Amino acid sequence: MCGPRSGGSARSQARAVHFLVTEAGIRQFLDIGTGLPSANNTHQVAQRAAPQSRVMYVDNDPVASGCSVRQHGKSACETKRTHYEW
Repeated sequence: MCGPRSGGSARSQARAVHFLVTEAGIRQFLDIGTGLPSANNTHQVAQRAAPQSRVMYVDNDPVASGCSVRQHGKSACETKRTHYEW
């Protein structure tokens, strides 16, 4: 999957992730150019369909890579048992 994650494309990405989990059996995702956390992040969509799904988020934007994304990942890791590499 590629393209910016804003507006309608976030919904498209959620549909694509759901399809890949439910129909293709994919359980590992690399989300590049993640941006700031929002609702229905890749790990949330994937883990609703398959709780064992794992996601790695990557972004080179200093704002997105800063504390807010790390904190979001940390809290998701603690509550969802999602594996994140920093």
